[in-house]
Amino acid sequence: MIGKILGNRYQIIEKIGEGGMANVYKAKCNLLNRFVAVKILKSEFVDDKEFIAKFNSESQSAAKLSHPNIVNIYDIGIEGDINYIIMEYVEGITLKEAILENAPFENKRIIEISTQISAALSHAHKNKIIHRDIKPQNILITKDNRIKVADFGIARAVSDATVVNTANLMGTVHYASPEQLKGSLVDERTDIYSMGVVMYEMATGQLPYDGEAPMTVALKHMNEVLIPPILINENLSEGISDIILKSMNKITAYRYESAQALTEDLFSADSNKTGFYISDIDKGKTTILPKIKGNSAKPKKRTIKNKRQKHVYTLAILAALFLSIVFILFASYVFLKGNFIKNEVPVPSLAGITFEEATNILSANGLDYVVFEEKYDHETEKGQIIMQDPAEGEIVKEGYAVKLTISLGKLKTKVPNLLNLTNTEAIIAIENNKLAVGEIDYVYSDLPMNIVISHFPESGEFVDEFTPIDLLLSQGQDVQTFIMPNLVGRTLDSAKSNLAELGLSVGNITFENSESVEKDRIIRQSVSSGTEIAQNTSINLLVSKGSAFQEETFSKNLIIPLSFSSEEAQVKVVMTDEDSQTVIFNDSVKKADQSLSLDIEGKGKVLVEVFFDGTLAFSKEEIFE
Repeated sequence: MIGKILGNRYQIIEKIGEGGMANVYKAKCNLLNRFVAVKILKSEFVDDKEFIAKFNSESQSAAKLSHPNIVNIYDIGIEGDINYIIMEYVEGITLKEAILENAPFENKRIIEISTQISAALSHAHKNKIIHRDIKPQNILITKDNRIKVADFGIARAVSDATVVNTANLMGTVHYASPEQLKGSLVDERTDIYSMGVVMYEMATGQLPYDGEAPMTVALKHMNEVLIPPILINENLSEGISDIILKSMNKITAYRYESAQALTEDLFSADSNKTGFYISDIDKGKTTILPKIKGNSAKPKKRTIKNKRQKHVYTLAILAALFLSIVFILFASYVFLKGNFIKNEVPVPSLAGITFEEATNILSANGLDYVVFEEKYDHETEKGQIIMQDPAEGEIVKEGYAVKLTISLGKLKTKVPNLLNLTNTEAIIAIENNKLAVGEIDYVYSDLPMNIVISHFPESGEFVDEFTPIDLLLSQGQDVQTFIMPNLVGRTLDSAKSNLAELGLSVGNITFENSESVEKDRIIRQSVSSGTEIAQNTSINLLVSKGSAFQEETFSKNLIIPLSFSSEEAQVKVVMTDEDSQTVIFNDSVKKADQSLSLDIEGKGKVLVEVFFDGTLAFSKEEIFE
């Protein structure tokens, strides 16, 4: 498979992974000049219609999703018996590798990773897609610590719920929900359970349920009581521990209703506040009651003193109960007043102002804040607020934490070298580097048409993303055209002068006797008069030698050796006698011909000069007699 080209553009470079259904390769897109990941269905499944359907399901499901925390799908194709998907190539490691090396993670790191996973799931769930195979092996960490959820290998579009066939369950059993393992109805909360298992593993460095056989692990998921992660990792915060326990509740109704709700509680836990979420983890717990010790001795006869003592005790107990009730009611009032009976305030507008200004405004309005995300933005200056949640004008309780997205400024990118690229190649390179195409101008040059002569900004400069790049392209050579004049009847010298004035060159000059045209005048020209002709065109001329009876001439065959070093050269042969100088040959000749044979006519002594590419190669005298 290495070296194979798919779709006439994706060249396989190396194998980088293997899953249950497919192998994953790194490839080079020769059209866009970038690396991609190629997922190819394993050969043993090519004839299996069920696996083909699941493979197609992955491509169709994932292609609907577009989110910074989800691996992008670029292309889908079939070539022969190869079914493949072209995906974003992510440089980094899997979350599983990070867990094996560094778990248990710190509280802040758990929240950083979990909020990005839940954001990806929230986007998928809004598009009616359940992943159904969330596990750290399917979660990638890029070099800049961005989380990417990959491998929607058993994802399936859902309306309200989908039934799973346990006989063909594809997900890893260590991360599967009880309802998946039972073959019951599944919905978005199945992904929340699996994410809870991933969080548990990040928090403790171990799986919540393990066993020698998959069936053993499955039974534990369905029946065994979960050990709270905070009992394994004493440094884990109570907030994160409670979120994990709620996410992994065996009863779906007691889990988070949505990934968005889970995200909100993660942010609340990150702000070190309590009371932001109500956990249902106590529901279904078994409370152990102490044994009531019985007395086997026979009851003694009550005396009047005992009866009086009983009445005193009864009154004391009643008084204590009354005081306790009063205290509880008072404490409840104070608690409710402090936590629930709060003033409602509108959320102020924060977009476009600095982080410091935003926090001051929130504080003045009795509101708190939490930094939801910091990211590059080409429209917002560094340190300013890009987005807020809730939006301006929404009504919230005093003390509510407004989520802020803060700009890291405009991301700088390096201008690529576009010189000598075609117009199309340059535009692709510009867009691949997150730049914009600016003005395009044309000038005449010796380069072919549509080749980049120069660009601004120049290559190597660092500019903001989407900066326009102006291109200067070649329009080809500036060739002028002329109307061919009539040279017939004119002297040879006059014809040569006229051609030179027009930027035309003299080609082959041949001579023949003529009874009607005087000696040294033009009998015929290779391009007819009145024809439109381009500059530098070579014009062949036929010149009169006068009447055949005027003088006697002699013929000779002249052999010229082609001694030039190049493969081809412009050969010009000039013959000079006592009366005139004549170009008897002027044309391009290939060295492979070895020699040039010319039949020439003359009388008396003449000088023959041979030029290669304008340089005199040799000369010799010839005598015609």
